[in-house]
Amino acid sequence: MNEPVVVLIVDRDKNLVDLVIRAFKPFRLSIFGAATAHEAKALIDTVRPSLIVVDPAVDKGFELLSEVRSSPLGSEIMAVTSSDETIEKVRGLGIDNVVVKEEHPGSLIDAVVMVLGNRFISPPQAEPAHILVASGAERLCDVLCEFLRLRGYFVASAVTGHEVLEIARHAPASS
Repeated sequence: MNEPVVVLIVDRDKNLVDLVIRAFKPFRLSIFGAATAHEAKALIDTVRPSLIVVDPAVDKGFELLSEVRSSPLGSEIMAVTSSDETIEKVRGLGIDNVVVKEEHPGSLIDAVVMVLGNRFISPPQAEPAHILVASGAERLCDVLCEFLRLRGYFVASAVTGHEVLEIARHAPASS
């Protein structure tokens, strides 16, 4: 059986990194996150990722992109940015895979799926699962729900414990 694909996400926004890691948890991927170029370099040497996603705005982000681009590792590289100027600099390094960073991380998640292509293995399911996303972080809850709905899951969300109990009371019994 093939080993899971290893992905490294490098971004200053730890919440985004955590969200992407959580979003891919059900899939056969090993996803690691780093908030600095220094952390990323240590992880690259340790886990040898197939795909490295970097926000060049991290300290020494362009240096990291340049090193990864010229390394013999052969990792695919994706840059994530919201700046037109940064997009041009990244493309100047020979990196064409650039995702425009938005308020919503769905585009990043979809771009990772597209780059991984047939190496991206979704979990087998006979019928869509019913998932309850419960989090006090309402934005995180909304993003996860949208991500799961787009992939065919039945999703409910709750922010408070009371909402969780109400949804559980009305949920169909599992077989």
